[in-house]
Amino acid sequence: MVPKPIIAVMASVPGTAIILDKSLAPFARHRWHAKVIVHLEYFENQLKYEKVAPSIINKKDSEFMIQIEDCYPSISIGNRNDIPDQNKLKLPDEDKNQN
Repeated sequence: MVPKPIIAVMASVPGTAIILDKSLAPFARHRWHAKVIVHLEYFENQLKYEKVAPSIINKKDSEFMIQIEDCYPSISIGNRNDIPDQNKLKLPDEDKNQN
């Protein structure tokens, strides 16, 4: 027979994992970092291959970084409804392409 303290610890592991996932939001943070990398590569490619002026790239990059900083998933000890929607982030040129 397994001692009761060991059963209690084993039973608490899934709940602890869920709480850590909800509080620390590692997946949301990973997505945030991935979006930053993709956007920075987009700006780099515009500069290298499309010969866009550095001043334009700098302006777009500044606007993007200001926008994305507001979407960084914070550590939460309560409700996760206060997290901004990262799906609303767009490249600066996406507005023009959709018209």
